Amino acid sequence: RPGVMSNPTWADTPEINWYKDFMLSHMPCPRLGTGGDAAPLALFLASDDSYYVNGQVITLDGGMTSHQPQWKEDMALS
Repeated sequence: RPGVMSNPTWADTPEINWYKDFMLSHMPCPRLGTGGDAAPLALFLASDDSYYVNGQVITLDGGMTSHQPQWKEDMALS
């Protein structure tokens, strides 16, 4: 499962900037993910080195799921 990934269409889009800022304030990793973050995992899973890995959900989200934002409370503060 990928987390919030950077996207070229997000560049300087005011409607999205508040969401990016909100998500970044709740992530241990201080930046959004990129394709460069996902590629090594994909290469590993496609390689023979991952032979013994099966039936797993691998979360690649910069730690976002380790700190779930409380949407209702945080949105009330905005």
